[in-house]
Amino acid sequence: MAISETAFLLYAELLRYWNAPRFFLRLQRVAWYRQMLRTWVNSLHVRPGDAVLEVGCGPGLLSIYLAQQGASVIGFDRSAAMILTATQAAMPMNFSVIFESGDAHSLPYADATFSHVISSSLINIVTSPVDILREMLRVTRPGGTLSFLVPTEGMTLKTARFFARSNNFRGSAYAFLLLWTIHAPKMTQQQVKELIREVDGLQLRQINCNMGGMILVADCA
Repeated sequence: MAISETAFLLYAELLRYWNAPRFFLRLQRVAWYRQMLRTWVNSLHVRPGDAVLEVGCGPGLLSIYLAQQGASVIGFDRSAAMILTATQAAMPMNFSVIFESGDAHSLPYADATFSHVISSSLINIVTSPVDILREMLRVTRPGGTLSFLVPTEGMTLKTARFFARSNNFRGSAYAFLLLWTIHAPKMTQQQVKELIREVDGLQLRQINCNMGGMILVADCA
């Protein structure tokens, strides 16, 4: 790794430790990460007026993007600092997006409230993913979509470096990919399928792999 890339990696690591909201805001602004999330949610065919809940929204840029497409969006996160960052990011905008903090194990919404409930890089890090998926399903309307994104076991330093070289990543784009690879807990397709089977009423529609197999998207109903 070049000295400049090492410096970016060290900077990103320190930023993650000292200012997590700013770190994740920077991550969500990195072109490859932003496009990955948008490709995912675009595949869900969210329509103007659809009610969308993002669980674990972090600094909120994906929720903001969905609101820009005309959806009525709530971004939900346990971190008040993340919600503050997300609210500030949305202030210059003029569309329907709300950010709220709380516990994903007990979502403060009525049954069957949302057309789409989504979650990125949350199910793989929580201690009780079944309980959170049950809550996500509870607030999803019949016929709606529950979808979550997690890194897979295919995300290794070798595959991440190959993907970065193939796409000409430099600087912070490279550093953020390597940091995600180093720190993110991974899930296999089999683990995801078994997890979904534990949630009564949750049906797997399809699993897609993105970014050379490093990312897994599970679409359920």
